[in-house]
Amino acid sequence: GIGQMLIATKYKVASIYDNKENPLNKSFEEVEDFLDNIIEETRRISRNLSNRMVEEFGIVGALKFLVKELSTISGVNIEGKIENITNLSGEVSVTIYRIAQEAINNAIKYSGASKIDVSMNKNKTTILLKIKDNGKGFDTGNLRAIGGNGLKNMEERASSLNGHFEIISGIGQGTEITSWLPLSS
Repeated sequence: GIGQMLIATKYKVASIYDNKENPLNKSFEEVEDFLDNIIEETRRISRNLSNRMVEEFGIVGALKFLVKELSTISGVNIEGKIENITNLSGEVSVTIYRIAQEAINNAIKYSGASKIDVSMNKNKTTILLKIKDNGKGFDTGNLRAIGGNGLKNMEERASSLNGHFEIISGIGQGTEITSWLPLSS
C-alpha cells in the first residue's frame, strides 16, 4: 500500500514538473529522485515482509491477506477463491505469492479493471494459480513493446520451478494470467 501511494505521488510530482515554465523544476527533479529511492527501499522491505508472511501464515493465509489488502487500498473489487493447500515447500509458496502479487498489482495499475478474480487450487501434482480481470486488455502479440519486467519476472519465476505460465488477453477483453506449478520444487 505504501508503495502504491509513493508511486502515485511520484506521478503527481512528474505531472507538475511537466510544466516547463515552472521555476521549481530543479526541486521537482530532486523530489522525484528521492521518491525513486523510497520506492526501491519499500520494494526491498516488502519482499522481505512477504517472505516472512508466507513463512508465518502459509500461502493460503498470505494470499487471502494480499487479496483483502489490495482490494481495500485500491478500491478495486478483488475476490479470492483460494483452496486450503498445505505442505508446500517455501520456494513454491513464495513463487506463488510473488506471481499473484505482481499480476494483481499489474491489473490494478494498468488494466482499469473494476473486478479481479484470484484463484488457487491443486490436483495430484500441480497447483493452478489464476488471476483474471475485466479490464481493457492488451495485444499479447506485442508483449515486447509493452515493456516492463513484471510479465517477464512472473514467467521466469514459474519456469524456475519447471512450471508453466500463460497470458490470455485482447483489447477490450480483460486479461487472464495462469500459472501451473509443481506441488514440490
